[in-house]
Order: sequence, then C-alpha cells, then structure tokens
Amino acid sequence: MTARPPLLHCLLRQGLPPAILERLRSLRGACVSHAYAQEGEDLILRRIFERTPRGFYVDVGAHHPWRFSNTYCLFYRVGWRGINIDATPGSMKLFNKYRPRDINLELAIADQNGSVPLYLFDEPALNSTDDQAVRAALEH
Repeated sequence: MTARPPLLHCLLRQGLPPAILERLRSLRGACVSHAYAQEGEDLILRRIFERTPRGFYVDVGAHHPWRFSNTYCLFYRVGWRGINIDATPGSMKLFNKYRPRDINLELAIADQNGSVPLYLFDEPALNSTDDQAVRAALEH
C-alpha cells in the first residue's frame, strides 16, 4: 500500500477551475497568510468553515500546538475547542501550556485493545504507528 497523496495535491492534480484557484489564492487573511498545514489543507478548511463561529474538533496525530496544525489557526484561535491526540512521549507538554481549553491526550489510537509500535523520527511530524507508512517514508 502506498501513502495517499495530500488532499491539496489531489485537488490540484484534478485541475481545479480557475475561479476556485483564485478564491484559494485570495484567502490570505491575518491567520492564513501562509499555510499552517504541511500541504496547505488549512486553506480549504478555512473556506469550508469560515462562517462557523464555534465548533469542536478532534486532531489525531496532533504533533505540535501550532506547527503543521490544521486546528490552531483556523479553529483554536477563533474560540473553538477540541481534543488533541498524539502518541509521541512528551508531546502534550506544549499542548497543555498553549492550548489549555483543549483536552490533550498523549496516547495512540487503534481499532483494538493492546499496544502498538510507535516509530520515532528525528522529525517528530513523521512519527507514526503505521508500519506501512513508515516503510514508504524510508523508501524515499
């Protein structure tokens, strides 16, 4: 199984209409002058939820309170609350400090009880419990 390409890349490969591309380019507000997400998915999410003043999110594989975070700028900073989940040891220290309205859980999510392997990298954004994703990442 190969890793699935990021959402924004898929959309761009399908050839978005010029009006949509222009609208995405126009989303350069105070918080979205650059993308917080690795592949710019937050630009699309901002458009979808721009008229939703309050909500609740669940961020699995949260990694960091704002680095590569789809939830920080778009949702947390405008008053939303949520649950941040990451299995990396020590990962919730910064969340507890900078995202106190959220529920911050340092654990892995699985479809059955028990333990799962956690693969740690020098770049913590790549940490994973998915051995297939890890193999794919190491091949590149």
